Amino acid sequence: MATSIETALLIAAGCCDPALLSEQVEASEYLIAADGGLNTLLDLGIEPHVLVGDLDSAVGHESLENTVIVRSTSQGETDLVKALLWAIDAGITSLDVIGVESGENDHILGTYAALAEVCDQSDSDVRIRLQLSDSIVHLLRSETSWSARLPLDGRISIFSLGASARVSISGVRWPLMQESLSFSTRGLHNESCGGVVEVEVHAGRAVLFVHR
Repeated sequence: MATSIETALLIAAGCCDPALLSEQVEASEYLIAADGGLNTLLDLGIEPHVLVGDLDSAVGHESLENTVIVRSTSQGETDLVKALLWAIDAGITSLDVIGVESGENDHILGTYAALAEVCDQSDSDVRIRLQLSDSIVHLLRSETSWSARLPLDGRISIFSLGASARVSISGVRWPLMQESLSFSTRGLHNESCGGVVEVEVHAGRAVLFVHR
């Protein structure tokens, strides 16, 4: 299913900061709810453009009037994975995700497993960012880069999303040059030198946390 919308906000069923949620919703032209994320939007008096999932947690979906409902009862993947893949198949090229904080610890880790799963199932280069209360998490695939000007001591962390990722980081207190990272604490808590920070993933894939 192709859509003319290129950027979207995906609302998952977890908790999120109310002010951040309002800011993201107001800035977004297209809203996708992953199952129970519908409840978060309805609490604001807003219907999403699309609802994706098995609908076991989407209270009140029967009364939606202006929402496209994509029901999938498959238990082989989470509703977040279903919604991410729907967005990619719809032609969306930039996707922010909110509502993936708090809750049970296995579900929180499952959020990052969902990103790995989506990478395994799609070779799309869609930009995906997780909007968290304390940071923005960027999904970086092989041969992709990220850069931004950060304040002195601005914090970043990077983790391999899989067996290994080869990364370079400059503009930080502890730079890396073509270093192989496993899923470990090796990339935890680096600090900006007060200028442009550049991150490049040469191979593999990674998630980059940029603290607000």
